[in-house]
Amino acid sequence: MTLNKISFFFFLAFMISGTLVPAQNQDDRIVFHYLKLSAALSRSDLKQASRHTEKLAGQVLTSAHSGLFSSAEAMKKASDINQIRQAFSPFSDTLAVLVRTRKIIAAESLYLVHCPMAFQDQGADWIADEPKVINPYFGDEMLHCGKVKATLFKAGK
Repeated sequence: MTLNKISFFFFLAFMISGTLVPAQNQDDRIVFHYLKLSAALSRSDLKQASRHTEKLAGQVLTSAHSGLFSSAEAMKKASDINQIRQAFSPFSDTLAVLVRTRKIIAAESLYLVHCPMAFQDQGADWIADEPKVINPYFGDEMLHCGKVKATLFKAGK
């Protein structure tokens, strides 16, 4: 099978499944693991959140994105899901700036979502790969609390 056929089948499998595929470069891997971490937080799954925090921190620490270092380290050192969520918020804010300015993508489109009730009504943002609310700050307690604020990156534009 030629490389073009393999690439086509990989692309076709991605389109049919509608799921993220492992990213090809470091910036894409940062966003890929970020989205996986967000999903784990929305399920309040500490084991998977810790797993993706480790992977995310590993990518960040070897990248040129120094603005992400401190919150990545805080997530990595966290001992419970609420501590991960606390560090996830500033990480999300910095990552959103990088997505806007550098066009970092790991999914077809990326959206900025806001929960006004997070952190005792201070509010917090996160990045999603779909224009719907799956809240990583409250998990299953308030899974759909929030709204899509902006499109950070739209494929083809």
